[in-house]
Order: sequence, then structure tokens, then C-alpha cells
Amino acid sequence: MTIPTFKDIDFGEIDANAEHLMALLRRGIPMFERAFVPPPMQNLDRFKQHEKFLIYGQKGTGKSAVLRHLEAHSVKAGYRTDYIIFKDNVSEESDLFESGILSPVSEQDVLKIRHYLHIMKRMLLLKFLYLMIAEKGERVAGELDAAAPFLGKVMEWFKNSTLSDVSSYAIRTAFDLASSVKKDEQEGLRSIDFGKLLKGQNDTLLKSLVAQAKKESFKAVIFVDEIHFSFKDNESYRQDAMLVRDCIAAALNLNETFIRNGVTCFVQVAVRSEFLEHPVIAQAEIQNQIHSFGEPIDWSSEKYDEKSRLWGFVLARVKLEDSRVTSRQFFDNYVGNGRATSLLEHTWSKPRDLIRFFNVAKRRYPKKTNLDKADFDSVIKEYSIEAWRELRTALSSFLNESALLRLEEFLGENAHRNYNHTPFKKEDLVDFLMGVKSEFDNNLDVGLVLGLLYILGVLQMRSEMAGGTIFNAYHRANLQPKWDWEIYMHPAVAKRFS
Repeated sequence: MTIPTFKDIDFGEIDANAEHLMALLRRGIPMFERAFVPPPMQNLDRFKQHEKFLIYGQKGTGKSAVLRHLEAHSVKAGYRTDYIIFKDNVSEESDLFESGILSPVSEQDVLKIRHYLHIMKRMLLLKFLYLMIAEKGERVAGELDAAAPFLGKVMEWFKNSTLSDVSSYAIRTAFDLASSVKKDEQEGLRSIDFGKLLKGQNDTLLKSLVAQAKKESFKAVIFVDEIHFSFKDNESYRQDAMLVRDCIAAALNLNETFIRNGVTCFVQVAVRSEFLEHPVIAQAEIQNQIHSFGEPIDWSSEKYDEKSRLWGFVLARVKLEDSRVTSRQFFDNYVGNGRATSLLEHTWSKPRDLIRFFNVAKRRYPKKTNLDKADFDSVIKEYSIEAWRELRTALSSFLNESALLRLEEFLGENAHRNYNHTPFKKEDLVDFLMGVKSEFDNNLDVGLVLGLLYILGVLQMRSEMAGGTIFNAYHRANLQPKWDWEIYMHPAVAKRFS
């Protein structure tokens, strides 16, 4: 049997949201949906039934793909949906198709207002109202208009706006409200708590939404993805953690209200698990709700061999091209007999890593079905270069360009340590970081930067025990680094700089 060559196979994209948008432009179905592989979650069906609301996991574990899968399921079940990508700017795929859109909302605008919980609730409530009016029509808008003067202004704005405008409108009106309160205080007209005023307006929105949604049997789900989280300095770190915490709280609070009142509206959220370790979230009361209504996507327990479920992502895509390809043929040809462990050790145990590897193989050797050792090494090298670009982007959040260049020079000078088994000591790393400390953005603490190099996957540790080599790495679910163990670069980082 002749099996497909690399160029015959569509391996998809490393980012589910990018893949989704490309499919929208083509008016097709995204690859992750066509070749959906259930992630290591026990309760995916409970998410589909809206009994659970929060998905968390490390970057690249497949959170966005699952959230998009839930969105597709909700659409088929007759729900209105909206999908918010909360990165540096709030953006939505509707931006691609609608004209007359306001400027994207900078997340810094949300942070400036500081009442994050009320701002997030306001944004979500306005989106639900917009979706309901879009489905039910002017009659519902008229009934809401009559409910309160504030709602009348909202309904009037909705008439000439699009769904993707709503995020901007929610934040802009909060700014206007804050400015009005401040002006009144300066002129001695009144003294009022802005947070209470904002909450009061939200309560009006929520009460009207619940009443009208029950009356109209309205069904909708809003998905919130990729909440931005920076490491620029300790205060920004704390503020972003508060934003993540309050976004989760807003979603859970609204869901609780909807369920209690028999309303079929829900909010489902995906966040990176490392954010949940910040004391602002880890020590908050919301932790119990996170564990009750959330579930992680965690590949850390997968074996580093052919038995890993990670391979299923790639094999499913190969089978779309030729369903006759067996698992054995897949490993003997596309991976290479005996190379499964080596390839997985160059990953961070994430589906996106394998997709990246096979896309590189497709570019370099399109007509082949099998990689010999030289081919494999060549693909690993290019894959490692691409993986470092992604890491470098993450590092640039807290290291300026000069410090990044110094770090790359340091890694290049020390990549040999991975191959001649001469590990770093913690003191080696501290000495280097102290030497470039003046170039950290906002003068970050050396200990924090060292910890972030571990969390982001630049560094990992290992120790030789009686039962063999024991690894200590963040992507292997070791939240705390063992600085007294042997310290090495991640194999792909070492390959990039070797």
C-alpha cells in the first residue's frame, strides 16, 4: 500500500483560533474539528451540558480547540454564540466580516478602570442583550427600552452597531460614567461611589436580561479565551492576575444567576493554568469554585513513547487523507521507527509541538513519507528554531531586546552543557541574570525572572535516582523547580543554540 507523502497531508495550524479564522475565510470546517481528538478531560460532556464552565491548562494544551469545539456544539444545539479572544486587544472573528467597527479595545483600558469584575460583567451582559435582540427583533428592544432610562440609551446604541462593537461600548460607557462621577465630585454636586454606581447599572442589565430571556426562551453561550497576562513588573503582574480572577468570577456569578433563575444563558472561559498559581487567585475564595466548575487539560502524565495520546492528534489528520494508514505505519514512516521518545523529549508535551514538527517536515521534505536520521535531525533543528521564536515572544514581556540578546548569547555559549552532561548550577544562572539586571523591563526581581525561565520551559532539571532519571519540569506538572538538582536547558532550546 502506498501511503500519502507529507505534502498530501493537512496537519493544520498550531493555534486553534488561527485555524478557526482561516476556516471561516474559506467557509470550511477547521481541522481541529474535522479531526477532533478528545483531550485528557474526564467531563467534556458536562461542559457540553453547561454544568462546567472553566477550562484551564498550560499554553498549547488545546484549550482553544476544546472551547471552539464547545462553540460548534452549542450552535448545533440552537444556541446563539459569541467568542471573545482577550489578548492585547479584545477581538472577535466577526471583525473579519463587519465594516464600521470601532478601534479594538486595549486591555489597558480595562485595567485603568480597576473595577474589573463590574467591567467584565457589563461587557458580557451587553453581549447577551445584543444577541437576544438580534434573534428576537425590535419588539424585545422596545420592551427593554421601557424598563429603565439607562436601557433606553443602550437600545438606541444597538440600532446602528455590530456585535463586535459591544466590547468597546461597554468600556467606553464605563469611562463616561467614571468621568461624570469625577466631574460632579469636583463641582461639589454629589459624592458617589463609582463602583456602586457601575454595579447598580449592571444589576439593571442583569434583571432585565433574566426577565426577557425567560419570557422569550432565549438560549446563548459566550466563550472567553486567551485572557492576556503579562510579566512586565510585580504590580502589572498583580493587576493582570486580578483581571483574570475577576473575569472568572464574573462568568461564575452570571452562570449561577442564570441557573438559579432557569435562564439558558452561559459563559464558558479558558485560562492558562500558570495564572491560577498567582497568590491573588490561589489565595482567593474563588479557588473552590474553580475546582467545582472547572477542569484542567493536562498532558503531563502521558508516556514519552508511542503510547502517548498526543500522537492521536497527528494520526487523526493523516487518516483524513487516507483512512487506511495504521498506527504502525504512522510510527514506522512519518515518525521513524524508534524515534517517538526522542521527538517527544524535544516537545513541551503539547499538541501544538507535534503539529509544528510535522508542518516543518512537510515544508522540508514534501515528497517523502519517511525521514532518515539526517532528515529527522534537520527537522528537529528547524522545529526548535520555530519553538524558540514563540518562547522569545513570551520572554519579551519582561526582558527588553538588549537583555534578550544577552540571554541568547548566554544560551549559545552554554548549549554544549546538554550534550556533554555538564549541568548548570543555580549560581551560574543567578550570576548571569545579575549581570543583565539593569536591562530588565521595570527592574524585575532576579528570582522572579529565574522562576519565569522555568515556567516558560527554557530550563528544566533532572536527577539520577535508583529507578532511573527523574525529570523536574513545569510542563511535566512540577510546579516548583528543584534548583538543587542538575539544571539543563530544555532539549529544543539547546538544539536551537547548539
